[in-house]
Amino acid sequence: MRVLVTGASGFLGIPIVDALGRAGAKIAGLSRSAQLTKDGSKVDWINADIGKPSTFGKAVEAFAPETIIHLAWSDLPDYSFDTSFANLARSMEFMSFVTNLESCRNILVAGSCWEITDRSGPCEENEEARSTNHFTWSKLALYSWLEMECRRRNISLKWMRIFYSYGPRQRSESLIPSILDSLGKKELPKIKTPLHSNDFVYVDDIAEAFVRAVFAGPSGTGVFHLGSGFATPVIEVCRIADELINGSTEITQQVECDSHGTEGTSSFWADSTRSKNNLGWSSSTSLTEGIDKTWRWMKRT
Repeated sequence: MRVLVTGASGFLGIPIVDALGRAGAKIAGLSRSAQLTKDGSKVDWINADIGKPSTFGKAVEAFAPETIIHLAWSDLPDYSFDTSFANLARSMEFMSFVTNLESCRNILVAGSCWEITDRSGPCEENEEARSTNHFTWSKLALYSWLEMECRRRNISLKWMRIFYSYGPRQRSESLIPSILDSLGKKELPKIKTPLHSNDFVYVDDIAEAFVRAVFAGPSGTGVFHLGSGFATPVIEVCRIADELINGSTEITQQVECDSHGTEGTSSFWADSTRSKNNLGWSSSTSLTEGIDKTWRWMKRT
């Protein structure tokens, strides 16, 4: 199985590439970065810009990928129109090229739970998605166009809608790494919405879902939700981390005290029925185990 991965040296890319390598896939990784991790030792690296086919065209044609995994989305957490439009344009330029390859039969794209219109309760995979900001507009525009192109060319499209991912190599400003960093310094974490409940899913579980989708081949198209299936309050994340790092929940108790009188206005989680039925996948890493693994990785770096 020959798999081409964009964003292969990123937060999602590294564990996906590692998992693909362990499964025996032959991998080509597209990256603009000259710094290429040793984690994916079986990767043929292509230093390129996905918006410029002249930087990757010959190498990709020679590799003849059967499956494309598209993860690249630059400059997050900038969700402005300019950044979103630039990412959409680069993605369409890249997809225009790879869908013309005779070898390409299967495409996987990283989507986002932000695309879901009604973010409350269980979010089903066939649920309506509608743009609520420039980021979701650009993602859904890519999905709509790519669905049309893949149908026309008889290519399987799997839209992998990821919920609140976390784990090693995530941006330090992201929720769970920032909580862990503050607690490690015995400081009060800066949490805007401690009572909101989100579906947190560990990055290695996400990688396993992508691998299963790759080896499912052209069968099974559509939207796949990747989440734990549970909504956990942010304050509970803080409590778990506090206990793991400090052996107590004193700091968390102070966060709770400071948030007294506020309400949680968000509570939603993934219904991953299609992921379970078509891919045989479900999240297997508990929140406590995932936070512990993330903290151990942070201490090593």
